[in-house]
Amino acid sequence: MAGRFKFIYLPPYGPKLNVVEGLWKWLKSDVINNVFYNTVKEIRKKVHAFMENIMLDSMKIIDRLCVRMESNATQENL
Repeated sequence: MAGRFKFIYLPPYGPKLNVVEGLWKWLKSDVINNVFYNTVKEIRKKVHAFMENIMLDSMKIIDRLCVRMESNATQENL
């Protein structure tokens, strides 16, 4: 069982490591930022369209939201 798990330090607050924070930032930049909506219904419609759109390409979600953990060997070479 040794070697199957690798423990890594996570800070108490790490927005870059929190997928939900990344999704919220992405949603704000694409839907809410610098836009005025007249009704809550309009906002909900745009948020729903955003979610439907990103669900079409799972690799886009992974590339945008997931932190890539590098191996120690790669980190040491940097």
